[in-house]
Parts: sequence; structure tokens; C-alpha cells
Amino acid sequence: MKKARKEINIELAPMIDVVFLLLLFFLVSSVFRKDELAILLNLPHAGGEKQVQDSDSRNLLVELGPEELALNSQSLPFERLEIRLKELCPQMDKVEFRADRDVRFERVAQVIQSLHAHECGSLKIVTQPREQE
Repeated sequence: MKKARKEINIELAPMIDVVFLLLLFFLVSSVFRKDELAILLNLPHAGGEKQVQDSDSRNLLVELGPEELALNSQSLPFERLEIRLKELCPQMDKVEFRADRDVRFERVAQVIQSLHAHECGSLKIVTQPREQE
């Protein structure tokens, strides 16, 4: 004689509660950034007010780290800078330039010279504002 199998019931209500709690936890603990940058930079401090990034498609965002370079949040080798600027600059009105404080000035000067040579538009150098004491 066979024993009758016990039927297994899965309760969905507690499972849905757990899923929503996990979703809520990850939404609350996430950090949403307004401007997505390709390189984590330690910007130099300078006087002035907090600067707001323009999100216009005709603006070029240049990020320069100690070992890396990015244009419009896309990393690229330093050697390809000239080629990429030649493609992008005719369409740009403004350039927003961010350089890490540990970058050698020679590299900063090379990037600025390349931007000037390709007539990329007006240049805005972004820094970290000094804290008010």
C-alpha cells in the first residue's frame, strides 16, 4: 500500500513581500549620480561657487586622470585623442575639462593644446569649490 504524499503549497504572499523589501532596500541604498563620469577624479580646489554641469549634446566632456583619458564618458587611449577630437570638435560649442590634481601639467597642457588646435569651442575648467570656513 502506498502512502499518500503530502501536497506542498508555496505561499506567494510572503515571497512577494520579501522581493519588494529587497527592491526597496537596493533603491534606498543606491547612489544616483546626475552626471555619469568615466573616470573617478580628485579635482583640485579653487575659489568660486559650485558649478552645474550642462547636459547639452553639443558640449564635450573631457576627463583626464593620471593614467587614463575619457571623452564624453568613453575611455580612450591618449594616443587616439587627436583622431577623436578631429571627429567630435566640429559639432561642439563648449568643452568641459576635468583633470585630476595628480596629473602632470605636461599632459594637461597637451590636452588643452589639442582642444585649441581643433577649435573645439569655449573651454570651461572644472574644479572642486573650497569649503567655506
